[in-house]
Amino acid sequence: MILSNEQNKTCLAAIFVFLISMWIYLMTLNPSIWWEDSGELTTTPYTLGITHPPGYPLYTFVTKVVMTLIPVSNIGFRGNLANAYWGGLSAVFIFLIVLRIEKKLIESQKIDPKILFGGYLPAIVAGILTSTAATIWLYSITSEEYSLNLFFMTFISWLFFVWEEKKDIRYMFCISFIYGMSFAHHQQAVIFFFPFLYFAVVTDFKTVFHWKNFTIILFLFILGWSAYAYMPIRSSQHPLLNWGTPYLWDGFKFSVKRDQYGPMSVARDMKTWVAQLNRLGFIEQFNIYIFLLSFLGLYRMIRKNSTHTVFLALATVCSGLFFVWITNLPDPGHMLHLFRKFLLPLYALCAIWITYGLCFILEAAYLFINKIKPVSQKIWAFSLIPFLLLPVSNLSEHYKTYDYHKSYFTYDFIYNMANTLEKNSVVWGFLSNDTFNWWFYNYSEGRRLDVVNIHQRMITLPWYFQQTKDNYPQAVMRHNEFLDWNLIQDLIYRSVVFTRDFMTDNPNRNYYYTFFSKDYLPKRYPIIPKGILFRDYGTEGNFPMDETVWLNYRYRGINSNSVPRCDRDNDILGFVATLHSYFGQKYMQEEKFELAIYHFQVLAQIDPKAPHIYYSLGYAYSRLNKQNFAIREFRKFLEVANPNSLEVLNVKKWLNTVQPQAM
Repeated sequence: MILSNEQNKTCLAAIFVFLISMWIYLMTLNPSIWWEDSGELTTTPYTLGITHPPGYPLYTFVTKVVMTLIPVSNIGFRGNLANAYWGGLSAVFIFLIVLRIEKKLIESQKIDPKILFGGYLPAIVAGILTSTAATIWLYSITSEEYSLNLFFMTFISWLFFVWEEKKDIRYMFCISFIYGMSFAHHQQAVIFFFPFLYFAVVTDFKTVFHWKNFTIILFLFILGWSAYAYMPIRSSQHPLLNWGTPYLWDGFKFSVKRDQYGPMSVARDMKTWVAQLNRLGFIEQFNIYIFLLSFLGLYRMIRKNSTHTVFLALATVCSGLFFVWITNLPDPGHMLHLFRKFLLPLYALCAIWITYGLCFILEAAYLFINKIKPVSQKIWAFSLIPFLLLPVSNLSEHYKTYDYHKSYFTYDFIYNMANTLEKNSVVWGFLSNDTFNWWFYNYSEGRRLDVVNIHQRMITLPWYFQQTKDNYPQAVMRHNEFLDWNLIQDLIYRSVVFTRDFMTDNPNRNYYYTFFSKDYLPKRYPIIPKGILFRDYGTEGNFPMDETVWLNYRYRGINSNSVPRCDRDNDILGFVATLHSYFGQKYMQEEKFELAIYHFQVLAQIDPKAPHIYYSLGYAYSRLNKQNFAIREFRKFLEVANPNSLEVLNVKKWLNTVQPQAM
């Protein structure tokens, strides 16, 4: 097939957008698992299991393919790499959509092709701006299902534009099949139903709704949706992760209907509605100055009377305002991050509107300058260079925040948990941050298979109760009534009963709570910190905190200013810092300076600007007669301490009297 010059230019520009987007993602790609659902959504593709509702069969399959075909680095990295791929392709389809709209405007003589270089300039800007939107960036470098969701929405939208040009019903057949597949990935695809329906109606209503064509369209949609057949087939083989056991009809309904989550809506008044709209987070994606261009973009498209303006506006409303309205989620801050996962299509559409705002400014500037004096194309091209900095400014603003390529803290958190536990211990988990990532450590990497990990709230669900029995046959478990799908109410009370009885029936095990579960689960007696876990000794008494486990811990990257920390990192590190400070001071009082130095060195990595840490390190080294090390730490102390403090004066006097040791 021979491509025309215009097609060659389009292909080269699309490849350029893809390579730039992939370069951004690969440079910042998370090296392993992250928080939230990352551990599970890496483990289920790798083991070909069943993930949490609605099951994500398509995500499981395509991620497994990427993991198999690109066997680089570790399993977590491969899962992240798959999402980077979908994020990069989404940017390409945004580029192609904007280019097609611009070419339509050029053909209808509504814009001068010389101003925007045939539409390539705005298309490239829109594509790269999409890939650098904050939340799109985050979920393209970690293992979550949302970048694949964005890919489906952008790909299907582009196919509509191609169908509009070709007027070939076979494109509509293809759209229907892929749209059905997108439902087999995530039900959020429903929010694009009205924009897609509008496009189909205004493009070729008679052909689409002819009974023969419509029957084929409906059949192909169902065929695409039938990817859900993976779930009962694979579930019947009892994989390591078998969420919902969907080979059973009750379990299949439980997964597909998302019954696990229950009703989440709240009574809505105007104050709640405004608070919910504030979650949309446009400013966080692009910053206020870039976002304001979107209003000019809307004005430009209305003025141009583009036939695509309604489609883009309808898609924006449905993926933003309509989505907020139908979900009606409660407003607490912890829901914010969860909520914005679903808004990736909205942010991509916003990138289009911002780009059209830039086009409005460029067109106005060109016409104004031409009235004064005609401008040559070469001079105009040179004057456009600053406008290309729009996506560059978004890139530079977000790069440090989302540069996760050295972010090992999540994996090391699980690694440190594993190094705390004696053989045949039991760990009570509560959130995805502990249980899901332990699954990765356990099932994907085959580590610490002797440890029984139980998500204490889910244990009363039939599928998880059965999975736990299967995976830990050595543990004694009663309450087989939990296997009844008709009895899944009162989960909180039932989980308390299970925890109590499990501890009674398995008395020779050591029981631990995680950082996330310690405040929510029933305990027999006060729990004692042991490393980053909390030990339930099962009896009254004063038990000393075991500090030896800290010596086997690792904290890769926490001393680097280039590694971003999220709220969970900071919460855990705050707790870790408190314990290291306790042990450091304890050993200083006991004059065990070598041990004290270890704990203060870890503290220096967690909080490198805390003066007292360097003062303590300098003092400990001086007591060990390691003067060169003491000098180094005291000089660090002087850099961050209050220059008028008494300690500073004492340190300066000491530095003036001590002589460095010969090496």
